[in-house]
Amino acid sequence: MVNDKHIQIIRSIINDYDNKELQLALISGYSSLSISDEEIRNICQDEFLVLYHQYNNGPDIMHSAYEPFLEWIYNCYHGFFEKEMTIDEFLDNAKVYPVIKKTFSYYLQYKQLRRFEGFIYFQSICEYEELRFIKSLTSIIQLIANKRKICIMLDKIHFAGASTIRVLLELYKNKSLYNSILVFCTYREDFRISTYMRNEWNIFIEKCSNDDSIYEARCNPDDEDQVEHDTFFYFGQDCNKHLRTIKDMMNTSAYSQAVYYTNELFSSIIEYAEADELAMDIKCFYEICFLDAFCKAYSGLLKEAKSVVDYIDRRLDRDYNMLNRHDNRFLSECKYKLYYITYWLNMDDMSKYVQAYHYAKAAAEYAVDIKDEKKQFYAEVAKDITSLMYVEWFFPSDNVYQFDVLSPEYYEKMIKKAIDMEDLSVAAVYYALAFENTKDFLQRVEYEKAEFTEFPKAIKLLSKVDNMHLLSHLHNFKSLQAYHYEFNNVAIKINRLCNEYMDREDDRIVENGYSYSLKEQYDISHNVNEKKLNYLYKRYIASKNDVKGSIEFLQDNYYLSEMAGTLLDMAKDNVYMHHYKKAREIITVIILIIDNINKTGLFNASRGLLYSIRAFCYYKEGKIYKTYEDIDRSEAFFEHIIYGNRQIDEDNLGNASVDTFYYFLVKGLLAIY
Repeated sequence: MVNDKHIQIIRSIINDYDNKELQLALISGYSSLSISDEEIRNICQDEFLVLYHQYNNGPDIMHSAYEPFLEWIYNCYHGFFEKEMTIDEFLDNAKVYPVIKKTFSYYLQYKQLRRFEGFIYFQSICEYEELRFIKSLTSIIQLIANKRKICIMLDKIHFAGASTIRVLLELYKNKSLYNSILVFCTYREDFRISTYMRNEWNIFIEKCSNDDSIYEARCNPDDEDQVEHDTFFYFGQDCNKHLRTIKDMMNTSAYSQAVYYTNELFSSIIEYAEADELAMDIKCFYEICFLDAFCKAYSGLLKEAKSVVDYIDRRLDRDYNMLNRHDNRFLSECKYKLYYITYWLNMDDMSKYVQAYHYAKAAAEYAVDIKDEKKQFYAEVAKDITSLMYVEWFFPSDNVYQFDVLSPEYYEKMIKKAIDMEDLSVAAVYYALAFENTKDFLQRVEYEKAEFTEFPKAIKLLSKVDNMHLLSHLHNFKSLQAYHYEFNNVAIKINRLCNEYMDREDDRIVENGYSYSLKEQYDISHNVNEKKLNYLYKRYIASKNDVKGSIEFLQDNYYLSEMAGTLLDMAKDNVYMHHYKKAREIITVIILIIDNINKTGLFNASRGLLYSIRAFCYYKEGKIYKTYEDIDRSEAFFEHIIYGNRQIDEDNLGNASVDTFYYFLVKGLLAIY
């Protein structure tokens, strides 16, 4: 039952609400704390459209992706917008990320979730996809609120899944962007949240607490000792139902939530499978195994994913005769999935691109066996991207592997297929990587004897689908090639092209200052990087305007890594300009960022390098004690180089000759101090 304090809290917030920004209130209490649909509607009267959901808990309950926001969007479109606008118009008005627009469209038609676009492997792609899905979802909620004020009531929010909490975090961190929306959540403060989502939950509670948005309403003190916890167990329930729910999570990029459930399913059945006591269909068993492997890979749990893949490989050898005899097509499907996930895992390490290429090629061959043209196409795309990214200027010439030589006509055919399938991101990758990449061509561009014609096509396509993540990777890849050949004018032209073909002003700062730094124009390099940093603030951190303040608000690893990389370039520029204090302060912020995202370093810099640069700055400032502190810290990350200890985590290895330069420089300076 709801006591008078609940009523007073909710009524007072509704009466004081001015519609200018989202208002979120958490009402805490014990296990008897609850509010019903009828009660919240009576309080709101006709002033708000009430969206109500009560979460249930139990060891056999699997919460769906973004529960209940997707269902609310379906009901609101058909209840309020269907007669006024088509589904496409509705999604366009909400500015849904074009790459996933078909997923939303299909759901609004059939109330089923499907992913139509294939995955293109680039670093942090899954984090980016999840971020854009959440932003699209919240944009739709705002579109609904533009028509009628919304009161969202989430009863017993502590039972919700991680994807739901991430939606609330997105709404809350940019409150000023979402107006005419009220959110009330009841929760039990002593509930033991599942480990996999504890980080998001704690951040959510902390933000609300700091904003004085948590209200206490103790209902029944006798319930205080009845502490509950949230743990999913698989007791042999309807597995197909669970698998459908998990696939929906994958189709909507809710990977961390999906992997929580797949891991439990996999752990529950593995013992019985090894003892030949499996009480389920063999197809269902393999589907669980593969879902667990894919979810772990997409969540960045690569070692755990490889362990599952190795088990599947051994198990398929064991079951080969039985599967081949009874269902040859299913065996081919398993082989396709096995090789495709193995391709994905090898793409995380550039030194394994050759293996990745062969796994993608094998996956494509099995896709032919199962007569699945879409799977075959995306496996071919994976194979092509691997070979195009494994280029001579990236590896020592004596180690270059000769991939299958493919003609320009082949790449044009793949581009046409991608466009016919409305996957413009894939077409853009081919335009960017398959053409205009020879040293001879780039040399002619450097000296104004040739111009890029294919890369602009990639930029236009990615601008059309708003895929800034992929554009950033392609831009960096082509710039790196130019830097390798010391064609700095080419790198600058690549920057200008990216800006020239952007449709929106907001997306125009994608360049970095590295090409200017190579020319020793450090002041220009610093200014360009500062513009890029401001762009990242503007696009992704609307509620903050400083780096340190932004870090605690932004939990999206991809953009934090982008910021850290830009900041590192700025720090180096300041070192070159002898602005040691400023460089040191920037390095401190970078270390704070990688602490926040729980990384050992950046893509292009180990933590040891960061400490070494800061130690050098301290030395130049005359702070010798601080210099010793940081050089000792960096030494812990360079033990594998200094002392030949190869047992150190490979993530710390980095580029030894570059990373250790400042370390040995500072050690030498201290020796003669």
